[in-house]
Amino acid sequence: MTERFPPWAALTAATALVLAACGGDPESAPEGAAGPNAASPNAIAQSATTGRVAACPEPAAGLAGWPSGDSDVRVIPVIMSSLVSVGPSRFLFGLTDDTYRVLSSPDVSVVIDFYDLGDDAETPAQTATAAYLDTQLGRGLYRAGVDFHCAGEWGAEVTAELQDGTIEEARMRFTVHPQGTTPAIGEPAPRSESPTASTVSGVRAISTDPNPFPGAFERTVGEVVTAGQPSLVFFATPAFCQTGYCGPTVNLVKSVAIDYEDDIGFVNVEPYELHQTENGLQPVLDEDGRLVPVQAVLDYGIPVEPYLFLVDAAGDVFAKFEGVVGADELRASIEDVLAPAA
Repeated sequence: MTERFPPWAALTAATALVLAACGGDPESAPEGAAGPNAASPNAIAQSATTGRVAACPEPAAGLAGWPSGDSDVRVIPVIMSSLVSVGPSRFLFGLTDDTYRVLSSPDVSVVIDFYDLGDDAETPAQTATAAYLDTQLGRGLYRAGVDFHCAGEWGAEVTAELQDGTIEEARMRFTVHPQGTTPAIGEPAPRSESPTASTVSGVRAISTDPNPFPGAFERTVGEVVTAGQPSLVFFATPAFCQTGYCGPTVNLVKSVAIDYEDDIGFVNVEPYELHQTENGLQPVLDEDGRLVPVQAVLDYGIPVEPYLFLVDAAGDVFAKFEGVVGADELRASIEDVLAPAA
C-alpha cells in the first residue's frame, strides 16, 4: 500500500505539549510559563547588548512566487519542524506529490535554499544539502542545518532529483519566530525532578517501554545532567506516542546509547502523567480528556515528542533532536561531546 501524508503531519500538529499546557504561543507566553527550572530559549540568537532578537525586513506586499503558483508542480515540500526560531536550526521537512503520496526517499536527493524574503527574495541567504532520515515507518523525512539570523517571513526552495531522474523545484513560505520553547544550544539543561524506579514500585510503574534501557530510570533528570559527564535526556513514550515516531526512535536511540553507556548518562522521561489501573499503566487525562504533560516537559519546553537532548559534562545543552534522529547524526554528536577540548 502506498503511504500518504498528512498522517505524518502529526509530528507538528499532534500535541504541542508545552503550548497546550501554557495555553498560548511562545511569543505571548508569560515569563516562567515553561516551568520554574526552564532556561530562556535561544539566548544565542539574541543581541549581547540589547537582549533583543533581530527582526527581518517586511516582505513586499503580494510577493510573487512565494510559494510557487505553478499548478503543475510535482513536488510539495511540507515543514515538519514544530516551531522554527532564530539561531541554529535542525530544519525538518518531507516531500509529497499533490495526492499526498510520500516522495521522500533515500533515492531522492534534495538541495534546499533559504531566503530572507524581506531582504532578498531572489538570492538565497543559505543553501544546504538535505540528509534523508529513515523513520522506519515507510515515510521518511529530510533534515537540513540552517542558521536563521532574524525573525520574520522566510522562504525555502527545494530542488529534488526524483527516482526517475527528473529535477523538480518547489517553494514553501514560513515564519521564523524570535525564540523557541526549548533551551538553546549552550544554555544550562534544566535540573528537573522526574520519577525513578526507586521512588515508585519499579520501572514498570513509570515506563511503557517493554525493554527499557539499563539505568534509564535510576536517576532523575537533574541528577543525570549534573553528574559531571555528558548525558542524553530523552522524552518519549512508546505506548502513548502522539506522533507515531516514538517506538522506532526509542529503539534507535537505545541502540546507539548502549555503545556509550560507560561514557554518558541516560535518562528516559515519559512525557505524560501515568497511573496504574486494572488495565495496566495508563495516561492521566485532564477534564477535557487531554494528556497531561509531566513537569520535566514543561521545564524543557518540549513542543512535541519524541525529543532528545544531548548535554555536555558541564550540564549545558550541546545538541537537540526533535522527532526522528538518525543513528549517524546521533553518533557524530556524541563523539563530538566526548572529544577532548582543543
